[in-house]
Amino acid sequence: MLTRAARSARLTTHYDLDFPRAPARRPYLCHKHKRTCKPVAEAAKFLRRYTDDSLRRFADYAAVRTNGDTSVLHADARHVQLPQQADGVITSPPYPGLIDYHEQHRYAYELLDLVDRRGEEIGAAQAGRTRVARATYSNSMVDVFANTRRQLVGGAPVVIVVNDSLDLYPAKRNPAFQLDRPITEEKVSENYNNFYEFGGTKGIYWLAQRLQIRPWTVKVGGLVNKPREFDIDDLIRAMPIEERLYRFRCVEAWAMAVPWTGFPFSALIKAVEPKSGAKYVKLTTEGGAGPAPALVSLAVCRGSDH
Repeated sequence: MLTRAARSARLTTHYDLDFPRAPARRPYLCHKHKRTCKPVAEAAKFLRRYTDDSLRRFADYAAVRTNGDTSVLHADARHVQLPQQADGVITSPPYPGLIDYHEQHRYAYELLDLVDRRGEEIGAAQAGRTRVARATYSNSMVDVFANTRRQLVGGAPVVIVVNDSLDLYPAKRNPAFQLDRPITEEKVSENYNNFYEFGGTKGIYWLAQRLQIRPWTVKVGGLVNKPREFDIDDLIRAMPIEERLYRFRCVEAWAMAVPWTGFPFSALIKAVEPKSGAKYVKLTTEGGAGPAPALVSLAVCRGSDH
């Protein structure tokens, strides 16, 4: 309680708690709260607050405490082997590029004499939020969940609490779309496909990596009351994203079962408010003379289609 109070009472800005460069003795423009904040003037209020909070926690815990054994494993969740299969999981994954947990909880590491393993920390603030950092975070969390899945009993509940500000986690699955067969392995569905903009063979996925999908703009005009021009990321955040399971069959005599993430086309149409005289929708994608010179597609559908 003393260490928590001492940490909260430091003369530092709210947005620079881990590595303050200089004491904050005057009001300052806070990037975290988007307003003017004042530095802390006393430590006693934090000591009282944390003491009261701890006492409440002790009382709540005492009401549900059992005589069961509790084991704490200070290990890398990507590789740790549990002593037995787990009946369920409740977790709150780290925020990518936001908090250095080893530094924030240094007092606990020192008090409990824990091994400093910050080099294995997933999503540490010092790694930043670059494209590479986000990809590394995503791959690490995939490894964590894969390792966890292998050690769960069948039908075990999993509760994940996450503030997905960077849209890194999968969309919620729509239960109305189910499959009667296993999902096709990713190594097949991601690599066996058509990209006629780059060539006519099935093993064309590696050439498609040259297509730059950011920045990308979606423009909606014509017989609508609210013509819009969306940045692709702003559009995704504005739409009701969901995951559906689909079966794909091709006239070339192959089929796949894959999860598909997106939003109903009707949601985009509703957002731009088509006029009463609108009957059809024309979709055009143009690439020009870039890495995909053949990227020109056209589709026309009735306005009532979804």
